Amino acid sequence: NGRNTYVPPRIRQRENPFQILRGYALVDSVKINIPDGYKVEALSENQEFKSEFGEYVLKITKNKNDILFYRKLLIKKGLYSKDAYDESQKKISKKPKVK
Repeated sequence: NGRNTYVPPRIRQRENPFQILRGYALVDSVKINIPDGYKVEALSENQEFKSEFGEYVLKITKNKNDILFYRKLLIKKGLYSKDAYDESQKKISKKPKVK
């Protein structure tokens, strides 16, 4: 599907720093038209996660008969300490919950 879904295997006792060689940004939006007579029962809340490694944003906007989903994933290139490794694994593997 062209999306980056790779999560590196976790190293429990990391001894060296790690490097993200190429930073990147993925931006995606989808507009859904709700037909007349249909009702949206629930929407997920907007979500935002930021760290030294990048950020993830999910915004959901409802207008009359349309719902707009907007997502952005930003991964920053850089050399990171071994102590930052656990945090990076948590951020990478955390999946937003959409209701």
